[in-house]
Amino acid sequence: MRRRDFLTTASALSIALALGAQVAPVTKPSRKKGLGDYYRTL
Repeated sequence: MRRRDFLTTASALSIALALGAQVAPVTKPSRKKGLGDYYRTL
């Protein structure tokens, strides 16, 4: 059961990272700065 929970968490994190990677470049050209600014605007 623990392994399944870990896989679920990992997939959720990867989905969140994928969405963040899609949103960040749209907000700012530079990825590192874009992510920081994106979280600041939240």
